[in-house]
Amino acid sequence: MAMLAVGIDAALVSVINFGDNPSKLQMSVYLNLEEEIKEWSTLLDVTYTKNMTSTPQAGYTEMVFGDGTKFVAYSAEGVGHTVPVHPQEDLKWFGIA
Repeated sequence: MAMLAVGIDAALVSVINFGDNPSKLQMSVYLNLEEEIKEWSTLLDVTYTKNMTSTPQAGYTEMVFGDGTKFVAYSAEGVGHTVPVHPQEDLKWFGIA
């Protein structure tokens, strides 16, 4: 069983049991981006690599950490409270597509 830990210190998250295969933990989070990036990049031991602008659409920036297989983050300009979804990108991230 995988547990989802959001909004707590990375040092605390690292002691939580993520199931039989913590390297396979994949998730989507829509909260305080800056804090989430600090926590999850620390937990997953990855550092910032590069930005990719207009990915997956204009106004978005994909922030890649490490080789991009463990952690990526997105920021979006001008989307308001109704964030456009990208189902194909989501399915691809979770290894379903």
